[in-house]
Amino acid sequence: MKQQTQKILFGFDYHNRFDSNDLQYFSYNLYKNKNGVNIKDYDYLFHISNNIREIQSAENNLTIKVNELNDEITIFTDNNELYQKSLIPLIIEFHQQNKENSYEELNQDNFIFIEENNNIKVKMIFNSIYGSIEEIDNQDLDIRSIDFYLLIDLKNK
Repeated sequence: MKQQTQKILFGFDYHNRFDSNDLQYFSYNLYKNKNGVNIKDYDYLFHISNNIREIQSAENNLTIKVNELNDEITIFTDNNELYQKSLIPLIIEFHQQNKENSYEELNQDNFIFIEENNNIKVKMIFNSIYGSIEEIDNQDLDIRSIDFYLLIDLKNK
C-alpha cells in the first residue's frame, strides 16, 4: 500500500516508527575476522552476552555483574569492587573508528580493550555489537546486543 492511499483508506498518515533521521544504526560482527589472541598472564575467561547479568566463580569468590540499564560491567571479589567500566564510551570509540569500514575491513585488534588498576587487569575481546547512536551529538548510544570475551588477571591473589 502506498503512503498516499493509507490516509484515504484509514483516515491517518503513515508513520514509520523505526525511521528516524536522528538515529544511525550500526552492527559490527567479527566472527569471520578472527585471529588468535594472546591470553598470557590472564587467569580467567568469561563469555559475556546479552542474556548474562551475573557470573560467579567459586575460585577467589569472583563475581561479574553486567548492568543492562547503564551498560556497565563491575567485577567483585569477596564483595569488594575491583573494577567498574561503562561500555558506552568504548562502543562509541569503536564506532567512530570503524563506521566507514565494511565487514571485510574490520580489524579484530580495533575491538580489543585492555585496562588495569592496582587490583586487576582486564581484556575485553568484542565479537559483535549492535545498536544505534544519535547522529546529532554521537554520545547517546543504545546497545541492542553485545557479545564479548572478558579475560581477568587478579593481581593480589
